[in-house]
Amino acid sequence: MPMDNILARLLHLRSNDAHEDALRIMLDLGIQAADAEEGSLLVLDEATLELVFVMTAGDMLSESALKGQRVPLGQGLSGIAAQTGELQVGAPIHTGVQQPLHHGQQVPRQLVAAPMHYAKRVVG
Repeated sequence: MPMDNILARLLHLRSNDAHEDALRIMLDLGIQAADAEEGSLLVLDEATLELVFVMTAGDMLSESALKGQRVPLGQGLSGIAAQTGELQVGAPIHTGVQQPLHHGQQVPRQLVAAPMHYAKRVVG
């Protein structure tokens, strides 16, 4: 088996896009560092001022349920993190995101939301 296929299988990569794979690896590393069950990458849609779920790692059910959902800038911990550019930690405060049932619960108990910066702008 070629080394690329082995690495893709071991790292649970699902695409043929190197950039997407790199983002998934970084997301997985962040989940491990935070000792979390799962994590999501949200990017800012500047036209609507909403964060869009583009990737979730750690749970396939969550990824299919969350992908494409939107969070208005300034709402919930993720929206506040993106609006202020500062890390936010706490219980979920935005009820607009539809979550799949996990371990008998429908919403996460704790969130860590870190803004993504690029060229001195918040991008997610």
